Amino acid sequence: VRDAALQAVFGVKGASGIETYVAALGDVDPLPLRRAIGYLVRSKARNPELFRCLVTIIRQCHSPVEGPYGNETVIATAIAGLAHYGNLKLGAMGTVSQLLVDTFESLGQQRFERLLRRSRRPEAQTIRLALCDALAKIGEPEAVERLEDTSDEPNALVQERMWKAANRIRTRWGSDYFDDDDDDE
Repeated sequence: VRDAALQAVFGVKGASGIETYVAALGDVDPLPLRRAIGYLVRSKARNPELFRCLVTIIRQCHSPVEGPYGNETVIATAIAGLAHYGNLKLGAMGTVSQLLVDTFESLGQQRFERLLRRSRRPEAQTIRLALCDALAKIGEPEAVERLEDTSDEPNALVQERMWKAANRIRTRWGSDYFDDDDDDE
């Protein structure tokens, strides 16, 4: 019912229904929560509550969480939603890229790796694919080494997406940022 109500509001108000979509970020059901994130992103909303919600979801996804924030599709939607903004300036919050990188750094490298490799349940590949897509869009050069190491990824689709993300980062940043010369010895 709440999901249908959100769809109706978007159908009538479109981007001007931002207050309704922000209110739906507190929904306990994953479907309306994902839809609210999607509508806010489609509306190009730059609401601090949206970013707080996305960051909270992403930060909690490295450990089992009860409720909608623990849902793999909600986590993937949050990652994609945040990456959708690219590297826009967000006032005191810095840029979207900084916010995402800071979030991953706050988890620590081991936690980041666990996040990327989070359980091997088929549903969890959604999270790993979303991370690859987000890093492909706004990833920093530091992400390349991790993305190129597919040795612990059992899923061929995720492996392929990891390589594509690393290649997109390399292309976007250019060869000046990468030292591929193995003759250092």
